[in-house]
Amino acid sequence: MNDKNKNGYRLTLNVGMTIERAKNFILVLNAPFDIAGKSTEKIYGAGFALTILIN
Repeated sequence: MNDKNKNGYRLTLNVGMTIERAKNFILVLNAPFDIAGKSTEKIYGAGFALTILIN
């Protein structure tokens, strides 16, 4: 860690939702947004997960 980021911080809001349509199907969507920070880069992103259970 260098001295520039030694006292840095980041506040991230991670919003998302889960959809469960049946016993064997789950869909998860999320998106992290950095809303505040000091001595660090802001990062934005998206996440997706699909789970299917096969009997």
